[in-house]
Amino acid sequence: MSFLLEEKATRKTREELLAEMPEDLRAKMELTLRSPDLLRWVVDGIEEAGVAGERFLALTIYLAGTSRLLSDPLAAIVQGPSASGKSYSIEQVAKMFPPEAILSATDITPNALYYLEPGELEHKFVVAGERPRRQNDETAQTTKALREMISSGELVKVVTISDGEGPRSVMVRQKGPIAYVESTTAPELFEEDANRCLVLHSDERPEQTRKILLADAKQLKGESTGERRGQVRKEFQCLHRLLVPLEVVIPFAERLAELFPDEPLEVRRSFGHLTSMVQTISLLHQYQRERDETGRIVAQAEDYFLARLLLDEVFGQSLGRKASEALKRFVARLRKLTGEHTAKELAQAMNMSERTVREHLAELLERGLVTQSTPARGPIPAGWMIPTNLEIHDVQDSPLPRLFDVCGVSEDELQLPEMPADWASADLSEVPF
Repeated sequence: MSFLLEEKATRKTREELLAEMPEDLRAKMELTLRSPDLLRWVVDGIEEAGVAGERFLALTIYLAGTSRLLSDPLAAIVQGPSASGKSYSIEQVAKMFPPEAILSATDITPNALYYLEPGELEHKFVVAGERPRRQNDETAQTTKALREMISSGELVKVVTISDGEGPRSVMVRQKGPIAYVESTTAPELFEEDANRCLVLHSDERPEQTRKILLADAKQLKGESTGERRGQVRKEFQCLHRLLVPLEVVIPFAERLAELFPDEPLEVRRSFGHLTSMVQTISLLHQYQRERDETGRIVAQAEDYFLARLLLDEVFGQSLGRKASEALKRFVARLRKLTGEHTAKELAQAMNMSERTVREHLAELLERGLVTQSTPARGPIPAGWMIPTNLEIHDVQDSPLPRLFDVCGVSEDELQLPEMPADWASADLSEVPF
């Protein structure tokens, strides 16, 4: 395992690091923090630095990282098939944070977090590698420390050591809290991990593939230079250093709690994810938000509106009200292949990997939309019966309460970033903030 940490010999305070940055850069980023189009600047900048498309995913990852400054940060898992760009998006967004804010590891062993230097995890954005596809007891043990740190913001372990005085017990304590993100190709996650995190999805559409190819072509033509991407990252790092950790209060939190769904049981953690996102958006806008008499930032209706916009689809899927866009596209193609088939036959007909087809079929089987006509027997594959009326029906109502019901204001009354007039009907990945 290799941690990428700032060298201790050069570790400085946020104020010292900020003071070393050019004065004109600091002034420019202060103006950006006061801009009503701050989130638009963020997503445009991330795209300019190398992430093609994926605007909602990139922004959500960026906000998860920014939440490290809160007492209850966000954690996220980005799910998607191999080659979908999920790991690349995470890596590029992580580069937007200053080195002192990040702890990056390609792999984390079960006890690794306990034995870092004291304070190494406090308010860090932990960027992990890809989670193994195989979900077993060993994997669960590996992520146990992360689950504890995400949930409680602290790790405590009692271990036995032996020295000149013989064996004795000592307490190892590691303080957080941490913001966290990882990726995975696994179609199913440990429930204990999944309900502690926002489960995000990479964009698998052909339109997104085209954006990636065109972005690569621009770089090959010399239109997108490494020098410019480096400058954008410096701007982001300066902007992040200008942010001060502050407490955020949500005046409409009680009303939101009254209107939030009360089942399934996972909503207990989902509510915390939503309020942390509201607080993070407000914290990012700290140069624009009002303060109460104790200096705490007061969240506004705009913060709930934007959090709801980002998380509506995420919560719809995690709470079982909506199918993923990837599954919907699979069903649309599968409807043309009614009758009995093996997964291999379907994969060949649909020009997809057999593993992906099996995963989608398993989800449709769980939903009761397809049946296994014959079970797998040794080398003989299972048969799948695809009905002629195959269709997924989502629950139409959003799991998140409406803005007016929570805050008593309409969208027309908000001070929002520049957005297209038809944003409500646009594809979420296309909405420019």
